Amino acid sequence: MNPSRPTPPPGASPVSVETLARAALPFVEQLTVPEALHLQKHHGARWVDVREPEEQEILAGPEDALSLPLSTLPSSALQAVPDRDVPLILFCVRGQRSALGAVRLEQAGFRRVKCLRDGLMAWVLRED
Repeated sequence: MNPSRPTPPPGASPVSVETLARAALPFVEQLTVPEALHLQKHHGARWVDVREPEEQEILAGPEDALSLPLSTLPSSALQAVPDRDVPLILFCVRGQRSALGAVRLEQAGFRRVKCLRDGLMAWVLRED
């Protein structure tokens, strides 16, 4: 048994990241692609890619996105973005894991965290 990792009570089944992510969606502000681009252009928002590195090689997101995988949050964000008032737009493939990342960042004191609604699927299908 790993003492640094909590174990579920006897008889309880483990909860998947996907289940937690879906549960987080209603608590996170979701932006459309045009809304996110507006926030970036006019309010200095930073894109944050919460996918794991091997996923980032498959499908590209916004060019200037910070790579802060969900498994490293919130500590990686605290180092990469010391100003907790900077608007952050998180994304993943479909928008679920980014919601979980947003909750983690809000719990760490980031005050302007948003997610890209439908994730990179929306980014790929956007009309410029």
